[in-house]
Amino acid sequence: MADYFTDALDPATNSDGASAPIRAQYAAIAVGFTKVAPYTGNGGKLIAIDAAGTKQEAIVTTGTGSGVRATSPTLVTPTLGVATVTSVNKVAITAPATSATLTIADGKTLTASNTLTLTATDGSTLAVGAGGTISAAGFALIDDASAAAQRTTLGSTTVGDAVFIAASASAGRVALLIGTKSTVASAASPDIWTGTGSYIDYTGVGNATGFAAAPQAGDFRILVCTGAAVFTHNGSTMVVAGGTFTASAGDWVLVMATSATNFRVIRLKSDGTAAALSNLSEITASLGADVALNNTLNYFDGPSIAQGSTGTWFVSGSVTLGDSAGGASFVVKLWDGTTVIASTLVDTTAANKQICVSLSGKLASPAGNLRISVKDGTSTSGVILFNSSAESKDSTISAFRVA
Repeated sequence: MADYFTDALDPATNSDGASAPIRAQYAAIAVGFTKVAPYTGNGGKLIAIDAAGTKQEAIVTTGTGSGVRATSPTLVTPTLGVATVTSVNKVAITAPATSATLTIADGKTLTASNTLTLTATDGSTLAVGAGGTISAAGFALIDDASAAAQRTTLGSTTVGDAVFIAASASAGRVALLIGTKSTVASAASPDIWTGTGSYIDYTGVGNATGFAAAPQAGDFRILVCTGAAVFTHNGSTMVVAGGTFTASAGDWVLVMATSATNFRVIRLKSDGTAAALSNLSEITASLGADVALNNTLNYFDGPSIAQGSTGTWFVSGSVTLGDSAGGASFVVKLWDGTTVIASTLVDTTAANKQICVSLSGKLASPAGNLRISVKDGTSTSGVILFNSSAESKDSTISAFRVA
């Protein structure tokens, strides 16, 4: 109360005082009480001196516990409103120009063990599947726009690094992933899918007639052969480009799952030469005697082959024709007895004049033997010749299975 009361005007001990000074003291005390914050209506508030230093004021509080001072206060589960800070628990915070948002889902943890900078186009999402981990010595991230410019980055990337190529910005899918290399031993049905990464050292000389079930269609692995491993073509679950082959050390073998249990296999030879097409079945046949064309209404079969009804075949052949009665018109067709692959009409100009006719084409799943048939529409003296050249190959057909 020193601001509102002083004992300078008090009377001396054992003496009467004048009334005026005493009344002045009482007035000063009354003024002092007007500066004190009242109890009524201020329950739970803090009492403090106002900013002008002239009176007390009651301050509304929030929460419970001790008052907070300026230096090193301890706050227990505080709720902060719009606050401005530059660091929390030694973590520096850079204030954005206007605003920014950091969201961590309830019950989740965000941990950064090293310095990391994430950059992306607004609206981008990085999704990692259940139990997934992104881990490698280094990453080359290539998208549609920068693929051309970044090809040198891919060229310098080493095995053990991870390489991601997005199929397209809209699809957001990963088309290529080469991660940490693993090792798989060759076998009849090796499991190439459960190891780490897509790049595999494939050891041994086992004969693969299939593979363990893939997680899904579209998965692939690159096998780097260390020895003479064998890959056997069966045309259904194991389709080997070029047919069954024995790899050489250093060959790359690309295995693509067309379904969980069906696979396509492509060989990339280590020396850069083309892989041989060893699954091209070849059948050739020639006439062993002349064939008489003795009915102008009918076709007569010339050279033919029995290739079966499986697969797709490229067939090519020729027949040598003549008519001893005079010039003639011949209709020639290449077919399987049901489907005509190729045909033509040719004429000879005089008796015993010969003509050679060639036809070729492709047919899937032939219904019967592939053959060349001829009809002489002019006379019954026509003939398909087999040995006019004295080489016994005048009328020959050949077929190659191409699929």
